[in-house]
Amino acid sequence: MATRLIDDRSTALEVGYKATDWSAPVSYEDYKNGLADWTVKAIVRDEICIGAAYFHNGEVHVSVLPEWRKKWAT
Repeated sequence: MATRLIDDRSTALEVGYKATDWSAPVSYEDYKNGLADWTVKAIVRDEICIGAAYFHNGEVHVSVLPEWRKKWAT
């Protein structure tokens, strides 16, 4: 089971939005607009997108779908 970062911004944004635990509701459009100048990559495990990794000015964030938490990284 290989986990890879893939350059698929569209899929990464969709899955990352679903995977984020929001403390306050954010629309998908606001989410996308807020990440306009970030590099966003899909986290793919066995050809399934399980989350997203966000990169900007040395800062890194990760969103992983709940069913993959505590399973995706070693």
